[in-house]
Amino acid sequence: MVLRIKRLAGAVLLATCALAFSEPHENAGAASFDMLLIGAGARPLAMGGAYTAVPGDIYSLYWNPAGIASIKKTTFMADYMRYALDMEKGMPAFVIDGSKLGNAGTAGGYVNYFNAGSFEAVDENGNRLEDEDFTAAYIEGGVSFARQLPQMQGWDIAAGATFKGIAEYIADYRTTGLGFDFGVLCSPPVSALKLGATVKNLGTVFSSDTGSRMPMVFSAGLYFASKEWRNARFALDINKPLTSYYTIRLGGEYSLSRNFSVRAGRRFLENEVRHWIASLQGEEAGYVRENFNTWSFGVGIKPSARMLFDAAVLGNTFQSLPFFQFSVIFIAR
Repeated sequence: MVLRIKRLAGAVLLATCALAFSEPHENAGAASFDMLLIGAGARPLAMGGAYTAVPGDIYSLYWNPAGIASIKKTTFMADYMRYALDMEKGMPAFVIDGSKLGNAGTAGGYVNYFNAGSFEAVDENGNRLEDEDFTAAYIEGGVSFARQLPQMQGWDIAAGATFKGIAEYIADYRTTGLGFDFGVLCSPPVSALKLGATVKNLGTVFSSDTGSRMPMVFSAGLYFASKEWRNARFALDINKPLTSYYTIRLGGEYSLSRNFSVRAGRRFLENEVRHWIASLQGEEAGYVRENFNTWSFGVGIKPSARMLFDAAVLGNTFQSLPFFQFSVIFIAR
């Protein structure tokens, strides 16, 4: 009974943390590994998570593996977020440029972890069990490969895939799984627009709970970076987790100089979008604004030609104070 209570407490905690970056739904909690829904990288999260169509940097390992196809130099990253209490999340990663792989494509790998800390154990009557304290954690390791495909009627197309293994630890209980991400990036002829699409977290869960499944997510996005507006970039994503509502994610970035950029983003819950549409049609109905529709802000600093530092401030539903996320990128010669 004590172990079952531990499992329940840990599972509820991990799911609650994941909900800080997703939305409540009647099927929430139906999937295992909800932590896969928490984004990685200070730049993408500062832009509201609108990153499916953004090409050419190491953050694409999480958001769309096709995005690493245009990386020209071997790159390393360290990413860290501090949660409430003693919870923390991070993701070290690397990408190897195609020239080192015989121009067959671009490859990369990462380890994504979430440490929920330690918990005091109690029995079914709420009595403290000092010798039964436990911990909860999650870890994911992935390898990615992407390459540019032959042009189709002037369109530039890249495709990528990620294979990953996942494990979740709650006290003495462990759940493992295998998953895949698939993504594409397209650029129309003579256009500043890029289009992206992904299917993430396809796979299976190895668990005694026969109802467990991966938190599959479908995403489509636009990215606009015009030569006329050289310093500004805009992104839009539509995101649909299998066990949650649609979200629309908007993000923007503006370079104040070659070495300093500011960013902002916002996530809109499906219900708020429906409210807007109803208002435009004159069918205003009672609507309570959800606090899941959150803003994010951030900056990017380039202290040298080979180093980038990104920081983000993230609104959330887990605590009143925002989360802070930091990423450092190092580009090899």
